Amino acid sequence: MRKYFIEALLIFLSILGSFFIESYRIKQNSIENKNNLLSELIEVINEDLKQIENIISLQKESIDACNRIIKNNTGGKTMSEETIAENHLKAQKAIISFYCQKGIYSQLLLSGSLELISFRSLRLKLIYVYDHLNERKLGIDRATDDYASRSSEMLNNNIILLTERDQLNKNYIYSDSKLSSVIISDSYYNSPEVLGYYNSLLNTSTNYIDLLKLFKIEFEEIIDLIDQEINL
Repeated sequence: MRKYFIEALLIFLSILGSFFIESYRIKQNSIENKNNLLSELIEVINEDLKQIENIISLQKESIDACNRIIKNNTGGKTMSEETIAENHLKAQKAIISFYCQKGIYSQLLLSGSLELISFRSLRLKLIYVYDHLNERKLGIDRATDDYASRSSEMLNNNIILLTERDQLNKNYIYSDSKLSSVIISDSYYNSPEVLGYYNSLLNTSTNYIDLLKLFKIEFEEIIDLIDQEINL
């Protein structure tokens, strides 16, 4: 009887050990997958940081151009039509948006890897940036697009620019348009709507830069936390 009991116990322990080993293997595979996704996320974030720097530069161009046009239209009106047109094109860069790449974050959610992250601060930052902060950005993008759409008829009554894409940089998403001709009406210089349009673009660019700087700070902190997470 004792012999059978020992044999049964050994079989039970063997089965239990197998379950433990398999469970440990699955957990380690999940942790490895989580770390691989986080490593890929660092690469994506670095790409987004470059995109942010490019867009901040374009937004600053827009601010400078808006200020020049506002100063001209409220002052001596000394700018040539060509100079106004060039500044108008730069001013419109305010509507260029930052597109946050969420693919890897979505994989972290769907695979359950987000819950495996040891650092609670990292989990919270990922949720904050890719859900809350990104939704805030999308709200600004939609408002900017709606305003640009509503303003298009007013602008067409005051200034018309014919342009062509810069052929040297035609594959670059932020490449400049090349001005071919411009028509500016007399009302352009004294229109409150035109002045309000440039002032709105100026404010939009200023606020967008502040938001992008916040993205940059959060992204850099996420990279630091990921390095700590992977090297636990």
